[in-house]
Amino acid sequence: MEKRIAQILSYLFHPLLIPTYSLLIVFNANAYFSFLLPFKAKVLLLIMMVVSTVLIPIFIFFIFRYKKIIRSFQMETKEERMYPYLSITIIYYLTYTLFTNTKIPAIYSFYLLIATVLSIVLLFINLRWKICMHTAAMGGMTAMFIGLYYQLGLNLLPIIILLILCSGFVGFARLKLNSHKPSEVYVGWLVGAIVFITMTLLL
Repeated sequence: MEKRIAQILSYLFHPLLIPTYSLLIVFNANAYFSFLLPFKAKVLLLIMMVVSTVLIPIFIFFIFRYKKIIRSFQMETKEERMYPYLSITIIYYLTYTLFTNTKIPAIYSFYLLIATVLSIVLLFINLRWKICMHTAAMGGMTAMFIGLYYQLGLNLLPIIILLILCSGFVGFARLKLNSHKPSEVYVGWLVGAIVFITMTLLL
């Protein structure tokens, strides 16, 4: 039963879904950059985000699987993760440039720039060590809203607490599935948090 729950949590909080979740939270934040966008613009941005950071990477991963570049979608070894990491980095950067070319508040594209930086950091760490991308993504998302909370004074404390709890659940899931060692889970979250909170505070 616990293993099944761990699998569900791993799918619900897959790293590819984190940018979309973050965008939805920002859309509903009680802030000027949320009010500036009409509903239709938000829907369009959401579609762009899902296509760019979810559907296209999944399609690329299927090609990697077909070409036997990766043996499974779990990508259990650090060697298998190199091309997916590189692909995600390129996709995030291209999505960032796409967002910057639209007339929207900079915060929406800035998040993707930080995600690109985090992907590069994880790519280099992966050269020597298989770090947990699930917790890195959760740490990054949590830290981004902590940064916005302090920088802009937004009422994000309930969201931050919820994200910290979800991070714990995701860490439990990755350990329960034996996908990572405890050090890989904890360091993953810290790396994501450090990259995001550092760059968010520069906003």
